[in-house]
Amino acid sequence: MVWTYQISEAGAKVNHVDISANGSRLVAGTSTGKVLFLTDQGLLIWTFDGAGAAPAGVTRRSVTGLAIDLDGNRILAGFTDDQGTETEAGALYMLDNQPLTLWSVSIGGPISGVDLSDDGSRMVAGSSDRKVYSLNVDGAIRWTVETPDIAGQPVNVIAVSAEGSRAVAGDQAGQFYLLNADGAKIWTFDADGPINDVAVSTSGDRAAAGTASGSVYILNNQGAVIRKISHPETSILALAINSSGSQLVAGTADGRVFAFDGQGVMSWEVFLGGSVTSVAVNSTGSRIVAASGTTVYLLSDQAP
Repeated sequence: MVWTYQISEAGAKVNHVDISANGSRLVAGTSTGKVLFLTDQGLLIWTFDGAGAAPAGVTRRSVTGLAIDLDGNRILAGFTDDQGTETEAGALYMLDNQPLTLWSVSIGGPISGVDLSDDGSRMVAGSSDRKVYSLNVDGAIRWTVETPDIAGQPVNVIAVSAEGSRAVAGDQAGQFYLLNADGAKIWTFDADGPINDVAVSTSGDRAAAGTASGSVYILNNQGAVIRKISHPETSILALAINSSGSQLVAGTADGRVFAFDGQGVMSWEVFLGGSVTSVAVNSTGSRIVAASGTTVYLLSDQAP
């Protein structure tokens, strides 16, 4: 364990975390709509109040997606407003490192995940309106992909490669797919249960999906399974992979963080306590950040 950071707001939990590719900056998003910007030493630089920026009439705003670029200059935050009500809706905000809002855009349904390329020029979002959105650097929508309406199952999660040429998405029907830069499907894979998180390496050579059934799938760029790792005693809630695909990190519902190499061989595991809702890894794989309850954890690649 390198350090921990605990949020102090009453009733708030850490929903999402990310770390810049160079490892110099971290972000955390809370269930009360706050985005926290931290140094690599765990010091708070600033807090952005997304709930305070919400439109009139919104009673509750939560961070439901969060990503940061290569050097921490751009942060993409996905918010869901009035989650679980008839008026629930999603919004994306692009922040700089001050934080100033560079742009914001409404999305048709609640946000279920976001990601950002290293240079900040390509971003993706998954939404419960069953769509995957790709956006330009100015927030304009480049394309959308609509997934089949299988018993109303939404797109759940989305990730984009570091250089923006590949994206992966997964849904609650258990479908996992790789998309090219224009949104065309390269391959589709059927997993053993609802997909809770996905990850992709820089070139798309490694893609991974974690399921509610406790499985982690590691696939190559042709969609062939390199390894399936099974932990049926729990659910995989969070997943991340470093740029080269040499390090994969998973967070579980029973409070564990696992690390694997690019072939799916376990390197280590550590128990954090409560459910691990989000994990991220820097480009080299030397730093791993995880969220559990009210705490942000920074781990080294030698954890525990």
